[in-house]
Amino acid sequence: MHHGHLIPAVDAALQLAAHGALASIVVTPSYTARLRPVVESSGLPVRLVELPLDLAGTDDVDQIPLDQEAAYILAASRLLAPLERHLRTHAPPATCVVSDICHPWTSGLAASLGVPRLSFLGMSAYCLLCLQTEHHAAAIRNAYAAIDPYWHLIPEEPVEVKMPTAAPGFLRLPACKD
Repeated sequence: MHHGHLIPAVDAALQLAAHGALASIVVTPSYTARLRPVVESSGLPVRLVELPLDLAGTDDVDQIPLDQEAAYILAASRLLAPLERHLRTHAPPATCVVSDICHPWTSGLAASLGVPRLSFLGMSAYCLLCLQTEHHAAAIRNAYAAIDPYWHLIPEEPVEVKMPTAAPGFLRLPACKD
């Protein structure tokens, strides 16, 4: 339910609906209120399927303490049974499950329903480029960091890009040992 994952999921549902599919977006109650205006203003056949998820007294991932992140992922996987019940009892039957890669439990859901599952990673192409560049140029990155500990360059970019050394965790890699 993180915004960086939810936005591409909503976008995918709207795109599928724009091409004639009836799409459903599974959300918790706090997200229903946020997404309803977007879905309704689209005029497309997109349903919001509201399923409760309570972790640390909230269903809003923005309110969950960082040390509860793993518990949140586990709690989200418990949506399997209620979601399967919903899909089996509401027409029309599901023909495909499209889910974020962070929800591997949807593979079992699709198998149980006898439909294909499409999985996506909602990262931007630029973010993936940064990850690849960082991975392949760790030695250069560490050399830049030794020169200026507050900033480092992402090498091999068409333009110079600077980002804080204290980058988000997914961009931090272990130090390269020469």
